[in-house]
Amino acid sequence: MTKVCLKCKKELPLTTEYFHKRIDSKDGFRNSCKNCLLSEQRCAYRENNIKFIERSRRYYENNKESISKKTKIKRKTNKGNINILTLEDFKEIYITKIKPKLRICENGCWEWDYSNSKGYGQIRVMAGKGSVLVQTHRVSKMVSENRIIISDECVCHSCDNPKCNNPEHLFTGSQIDNIADMNTKGRQGGTFKKGHINKYEAQVRGEKTPISKLEEDDIKEIFRLKREEGLGYKRIAKIYGLSPETIRAVLKRRTWKHVEV
Repeated sequence: MTKVCLKCKKELPLTTEYFHKRIDSKDGFRNSCKNCLLSEQRCAYRENNIKFIERSRRYYENNKESISKKTKIKRKTNKGNINILTLEDFKEIYITKIKPKLRICENGCWEWDYSNSKGYGQIRVMAGKGSVLVQTHRVSKMVSENRIIISDECVCHSCDNPKCNNPEHLFTGSQIDNIADMNTKGRQGGTFKKGHINKYEAQVRGEKTPISKLEEDDIKEIFRLKREEGLGYKRIAKIYGLSPETIRAVLKRRTWKHVEV
């Protein structure tokens, strides 16, 4: 059985694949096909979109205070609490959400290549009425040691790769232990204040950082391409597979300032 669409005049099979159902019609289907109804809805959205945006803007301006109060109350009531998560919850998070997405490297690191905070892997999970962000390497260490790691404990990397989630490359300790490990390996990002008991001022920078995609020879070549050949940021960025903003930062001496060119 077929039916002719009232809009496009096409004869189509009388099935739910081409027509929406309608109880009060004789054949139980609408007179217009699904494609015609969809195109009508799109046209109506385009025509009324500007009006809808203007109406929403006026409503927000007239009710700004009440909206902000409701938003604050909602955030307080729907705030997640990581302390209610049990060890079984963390195990389920690791097995279902973290472990399948880890990339095993030749050096033994299990890298997390997705959302990161300062190089450390993180994932959003539900905890109570809201969601919270948890660091993936902390979850990995919890599962391997079969215990909850409290917030006062730090999970440090022996491989100096913040993306790594291999429990064998992780060890727990206090914040003092974490700072001591950082100073011993020369990873201090800046100098201590005057009078501090530790005067260590070394810092890892340039090609020694785990996430660096350039080397010192590349920096010199980038400056040569800019000065001698007159290449722009975009063309140099394509050569090295980086963004133009990264090349701009190098040439403006915002990064890699320690390299003499």
